[in-house]
Amino acid sequence: MRNLVCLLDLPNPLHGMSLVNKMMVDKLCSDTCVINSCPSFAAKYFPSKNWYLIKIGYSVLVFVRLFLVLLFRRRVVLYRPINGGGGQVFDIFYLILARIFCSRIYIHHHSFQYLNSKSKIFSALVGLIGRDARHIVLGRSMKDRLVNLYGVSPDMVRVVSNSSFFKAGRNSDLNCNQSLVIGHLANLCVAKGLKTYVDLCLKLKSSGVNFKPILAGPAHDIEAINLVDLFVANFGLDSYWGAVYGEKKDEFFSSLDAFLFMSEYENEAEPLVLYEAAKSGALIYSSSRGCMGDVTSALHGKVFKKGYTVEDVYDQLVFDMKSGVFNSMVCRERIENYDSVVLLNLSDLDNLINELES
Repeated sequence: MRNLVCLLDLPNPLHGMSLVNKMMVDKLCSDTCVINSCPSFAAKYFPSKNWYLIKIGYSVLVFVRLFLVLLFRRRVVLYRPINGGGGQVFDIFYLILARIFCSRIYIHHHSFQYLNSKSKIFSALVGLIGRDARHIVLGRSMKDRLVNLYGVSPDMVRVVSNSSFFKAGRNSDLNCNQSLVIGHLANLCVAKGLKTYVDLCLKLKSSGVNFKPILAGPAHDIEAINLVDLFVANFGLDSYWGAVYGEKKDEFFSSLDAFLFMSEYENEAEPLVLYEAAKSGALIYSSSRGCMGDVTSALHGKVFKKGYTVEDVYDQLVFDMKSGVFNSMVCRERIENYDSVVLLNLSDLDNLINELES
């Protein structure tokens, strides 16, 4: 029996990676050593400059704690979801300790930033952890890029989709909306598709299409705030739900007929919101960034390749409205398909956990 040590960023702040990390910890046995590498006590400062200064200082304390934990344990397995880009500098220092003390290293990938093109920092990290380190990726495309760009052995890669953390089955009744409800939820910014969503809603309005837009998520930068203001000015304050969590978030997704997530964020991998929308039977419209093309296709959604325009999305949406894909029967078929996707990938997570704990 090995000693499992999980070094990961836990909420808060709450985002896709920290949420998956929390769900992973919840799946592991109770005697797992968990070290939060995120200064959650200072989450109110995220994402300001003060946040990053606090994180640098906090990381020194995390390094010391990790050293002490590894020093007094034997046969240690380290599980580490790594950062993207410059954040991997922190990972390198942590993994130096892991290379010295640990019998096995697992790194979990949540970003495409260093997979879209070759990164010197990540190349150094791969060399540091050695050929025996295991890599956990979110999809086949992520695995292929890792193998081709960095020479990682395919035998050392485990594919575990984020869908493995979801449950099959829907708890609420199907929507009976009088007009088409189209939603978008994210940490609102242009890169995550906010401008595309707002522009599409404005085009639908000017064309006289019968629909209702609802937008959710926090807006931090001035460009996003201005777009939210423009959206509210055209569709009313009740159409912007702000940051949503828990039951309010469930209510948001349960209200939807269509979910738009046209992200062009360079780090985008496998957003949890795609599965949250599909669980309620919403038809997904997404870009092909990261693993999103494969995910949206598997969930019977609509994928737009690089170079698409707002007019392309508009034409597809209007066509779908006329084709009857938003009726209750087709909606039930999407929910059944979501269930099959979740159940298909569930064994991958179970196999990984057994491997980590054995």
